[in-house]
Amino acid sequence: MTLLKFLLRSSRSIALLAIVGGLIAGACNSALVAFITRTVTRSGASSANWIWGFVGLCLLLPLTRFVSSALLVKLSQKGVHDLRMHLSGRILAAPLRKLEEVGPARLLGTLTDDVRTISIALIAIPATCIQISIVLSCLAYLCWLSWPAFLGLLVLMVISLISIQLPVMKSQGIHRQARELQD
Repeated sequence: MTLLKFLLRSSRSIALLAIVGGLIAGACNSALVAFITRTVTRSGASSANWIWGFVGLCLLLPLTRFVSSALLVKLSQKGVHDLRMHLSGRILAAPLRKLEEVGPARLLGTLTDDVRTISIALIAIPATCIQISIVLSCLAYLCWLSWPAFLGLLVLMVISLISIQLPVMKSQGIHRQARELQD
């Protein structure tokens, strides 16, 4: 959530356009699955509306994915630049005594490793938006097809998330300790 706030501070309109584009791309992906399923299970010839709908989805999906990714890459690069400039300004404005207390290793780690990690996370946002949209769209489609299957899948998802989240929380503590040792 902090990364989204950071992006929104850089340029709210570009960030929102990129996220909406990613959500539309994810919805188009799920709509294609539903569209193909309905066409295959339906007997009789496909109408022109179905064909144009399929063609439209096939064009809209890559277009929205590209626009979303391009906007967020531009935004993330601007954000990383702004972050580096802000950190450099703060370092230059800090009293020498404070800089000596912090130490050059920690300052260098912040300017290189931390900013690089943030930029990687920022670039991953479009794919995350697309994947969230795909999951939600597919869940809605499964709910429409079969309530019992939907509820069963939700139970399995909750169990999976809990079983994955526990080791992730432990590893985050280990990563924090490693970061402190590296500094």
